Amino acid sequence: MTHAHPAAESCSMLHETARVPAVGTAARALAWVALEQNGAWGRLAPTQSHLDPDLGARFEALAKQV
Repeated sequence: MTHAHPAAESCSMLHETARVPAVGTAARALAWVALEQNGAWGRLAPTQSHLDPDLGARFEALAKQV
């Protein structure tokens, strides 16, 4: 099995090219929630998806409190 090289515009390649360490650049999360939903979703998945609009709005509001 062969592995493809990362694309030149990928985060890891951009950091390497700029000689900037990528360590510690990811956002810090206090918690993760996995929610399966069929179909596409937008940038704001809770409110831009096929979820019930009230559920999505409540979920988004609770996430902002963390």
